[in-house]
Amino acid sequence: MFELRRGLLGELQISSEMDQVVIALADDRVPRAWQAVSYPSLRSLGAWVANLGDRARFLRAWCAEPNQSLPKVTWLPGLFAPKSFLTAVQQFTALRNGWALDQTVVQAEVSLRRN
Repeated sequence: MFELRRGLLGELQISSEMDQVVIALADDRVPRAWQAVSYPSLRSLGAWVANLGDRARFLRAWCAEPNQSLPKVTWLPGLFAPKSFLTAVQQFTALRNGWALDQTVVQAEVSLRRN
């Protein structure tokens, strides 16, 4: 974004990558350059930015916990790699309890989020 800003101010020559970002922003789409370092999403740019904010708030609140323990409820879509998180929880639990990892299972209860 810094380079794009400088390009729009005339301080740099606009590259084809910068041009693609500008076109995507104008079309309310997430630029490909951002998608490459982000989570998969089919949302429009505005909805994507709002969702990114929700994810950041979720992670910030989790990290602010004094004991940084696992929460009783986790918003899995808010994580960038939910499968990795579940694997880590499974490994930690097996190790803590002296269980064989290959004999542990993840059991989840899905509920609707209510505002």
